[in-house]
Amino acid sequence: MKRYYVSVTETLNKVVSVDAESEAEAVSAVNDAYHNCEIVLDSDDFIGEQVQVESDQQFYAEVYDAVHEFNKKRKHLAWETKQSDAFINAYKGSGSYYTMRNLIMFHGARFWKNGRKMSEANSLKELESKAKLYDEQGWRMLGVLKQLIIENDIDIQGKINEWHKDKVEKVIASK
Repeated sequence: MKRYYVSVTETLNKVVSVDAESEAEAVSAVNDAYHNCEIVLDSDDFIGEQVQVESDQQFYAEVYDAVHEFNKKRKHLAWETKQSDAFINAYKGSGSYYTMRNLIMFHGARFWKNGRKMSEANSLKELESKAKLYDEQGWRMLGVLKQLIIENDIDIQGKINEWHKDKVEKVIASK
């Protein structure tokens, strides 16, 4: 069996009206409003998707193979190995960062600005901004994660219960 690398691209679209002296001014006003989170696109603005085989299959195969080889060769430290404070700080920051990316990209979580939910793209930009701001203090990203969870009414225990229920149902179904 052969491995293929396939991309999925979703398109969102929203038409807004704006009063302006010229087309260029109208485009500029809408562009500014979009970048200031005054215009937010979400799943209701979905107009289509495109699924296609990536043209550079060799590139993706090389990346896949390189990661696979790296994982075979990397060394695992003993559990008791002392870790530096800098590493622990970075670990907390990166864990929070990737958890927030997952929540934004796959679970609809969004940052808020001026009392409005930001779009997915702008939420990801905000996350990048926070990551740069707290680069040397990665542990602060835990606070940003907590804020994102609270602002989006994410019920952590409810999610754990849901995953546990799904796992139990799969085990029962497999018997």
